[in-house]
Amino acid sequence: MNIEIHKSTIEDFSALQELFLKMFELFPEDQDILYPSTEHGIQYIHDKINNGIAFSAKINNELVGFIFGSIQDSIAFKTYKHFGFIENLMVKENHQDQLIGSQLIAMFKAECKKRNINIIQTDSDFAQKLLNFYTKNDFKVNGLLYICKI
Repeated sequence: MNIEIHKSTIEDFSALQELFLKMFELFPEDQDILYPSTEHGIQYIHDKINNGIAFSAKINNELVGFIFGSIQDSIAFKTYKHFGFIENLMVKENHQDQLIGSQLIAMFKAECKKRNINIIQTDSDFAQKLLNFYTKNDFKVNGLLYICKI
């Protein structure tokens, strides 16, 4: 199996949008599952390709995963001014556990290093599989996100 990972391009757009839509369908309880098809969602994907950090993973020219992220400013009291933020990471279910997600994270880390960024953050659902995945890729749990619906 030959996995090709490359910086996402506009030629990847349709496949990225389709896989992004599948990702949203996994979490219908708190996300607009149609977002990737909305004007804002389409613009978001274009912005990641053109101005953000976006990598695509392909096997036999089929998109099987992607990572979207950005460089963000830290709040004033942090010891670092900027950090990389992984906004979205998705690997098709039948291609998970094949190190594709880890390779996408490695590409994201390399891009951050090129930009002199040495801190990366992300958030995810609290699932043991995701916790294991991120800790395997050198992430440490640093606090919790609390949400209160009122």
